[in-house]
Parts: sequence; C-alpha cells; structure tokens
Amino acid sequence: MLDSECEVWRVEASTGRAFGNGVYDLSRTPSTEQSADSWRLLQVAD
Repeated sequence: MLDSECEVWRVEASTGRAFGNGVYDLSRTPSTEQSADSWRLLQVAD
C-alpha cells in the first residue's frame, strides 16, 4: 500500500538549439507537512 500519490511527467528538453531533444520521465511526490516536493528521474528515452 502506498502512503502517498505521485505524478508522472514526460518532458522533452534540450540544452540548447545546437543539441537534439531528449525525452525524460519524471515523478513528483507532493509535499507533506514534514517534507518538500520530491522529484525523481525515472527514465531517459531519447
């Protein structure tokens, strides 16, 4: 059983115009009273 829910985001990003785009899957666990938002890199699919 999970204690909290998380969001999963698929993001396409590049370091600049001269470089190709990459696709990244990120998860975000919302903040609680004890902690701030938590982000994790799940997968790189470029």
